[in-house]
Amino acid sequence: MITVRSGKPWGHMRSFRKDPLSFLQMAAKYDDEIVSFRLGHKSVKLLVHPSLVKEVLVSKADCFHKSKPFQELEPLLGNGLLLSENPTHQKQRRLIQPSFRPAHIKKYADLMAESTRCFLQDWGEREERWISNDLMELTLEIISQTMLGVDIENGHELVGKPLETVMEIATKRIRSVVRSPKSWGTTDNIAFKQAVDQLDGIVSKIIENRHVNKSNAEDLLGVLIQSQETSTEKMEVEQLRNEVMTILLAGHETTATALTWTMYLLMTNKNIYQKVQAEVDRLCKNDIPAYEEVNHLEYTEKVLLESLRLYPPAWLIGRLAIKEVMIGEYQFKRGQTVMISPYIMQRNSRYFEEPERFNPERFVKGKLQKVPEYVYFPFGGGTRVCIGKHFAMLEAIIVLGALMKNFNFYFNKESIIKADPLITLRLKQGLHAYVERRK
Repeated sequence: MITVRSGKPWGHMRSFRKDPLSFLQMAAKYDDEIVSFRLGHKSVKLLVHPSLVKEVLVSKADCFHKSKPFQELEPLLGNGLLLSENPTHQKQRRLIQPSFRPAHIKKYADLMAESTRCFLQDWGEREERWISNDLMELTLEIISQTMLGVDIENGHELVGKPLETVMEIATKRIRSVVRSPKSWGTTDNIAFKQAVDQLDGIVSKIIENRHVNKSNAEDLLGVLIQSQETSTEKMEVEQLRNEVMTILLAGHETTATALTWTMYLLMTNKNIYQKVQAEVDRLCKNDIPAYEEVNHLEYTEKVLLESLRLYPPAWLIGRLAIKEVMIGEYQFKRGQTVMISPYIMQRNSRYFEEPERFNPERFVKGKLQKVPEYVYFPFGGGTRVCIGKHFAMLEAIIVLGALMKNFNFYFNKESIIKADPLITLRLKQGLHAYVERRK
């Protein structure tokens, strides 16, 4: 274990707050399995060996909880699937899982395609667009239609903006040495509460309308409400709200972020761009990829997987040891904070030749070649692996295929491209591009 020392009372907090990705990349350059550093008064261990990552996420996962800083999202997501611990997490995941199994997800493909078709029909023949916002709007529409059976009009205004407020303020608090109580009337606390209240109102209305209409829809909301009404362990009203909020927000944010980075990478790598467009043109009969065509878009899938390697939306995973545990040859005490970064592991030169280069050919049939397990894990792993993994990949291929089939994209070279590591790894100023409808 290597310890990166600092003589300052706040440790490495300032460097971490200023540029978390650069700081973690610097720490990972030490040729060791674990790198220890201090953020404020807390000692943090960054795991940079895949076998140790697997132990924490899989074989000894029951020795860890999610780290406390991410509980800053608790006012928004409550005790939903993303933040809850066992036994609540296990019970809720068992209830929600069937809605995300591949066989069930197939039913959603038509809704994904139709939402995409309707969204794109309003685009002009030639215009400049804020692609990152467009993708947030579209993925919100898709998750709303498929999982909740609703259509949220003006999604960016109603959901996107308050979500950005929540993420920015939560990130600021996570990186702070000293956090003011949330009850204090600071500017940030007031803005945070207003944003959460706005999102709460939207989710409450969605649930209320479903109860009033008494729909027997088989979407996720229908499953949750049916469980609430018939299960011997009835779901509380607040828990239903928490799960709907988690699915609504986490279910569109990460996919939109991944697609935004993919579009940036394609526009700045013309050869790869042309290969994707040629594949879509060759294999897709209509303007929007059909479910039966998705599995044949192998190169398009490779591009998405390689984009997830370079820019995983879930760029940092935090864990807190709840008991003493051996990880590899190292003893971790109760209360010890552990960091695992897919962003750092997936750019590690020990495992990847030219790790910074966008190269979809690294993947063969959806898998990396000659790379140990838990070097590449953009969806996490173990019992907390992303429940929507298959849903997200199907959605991403349909949306990306539709974009490339219907439009040509030209990168705005005046754009400033910088990663913004909030709760998810966003593009700091969004992505702007010139868009031209194909003839």
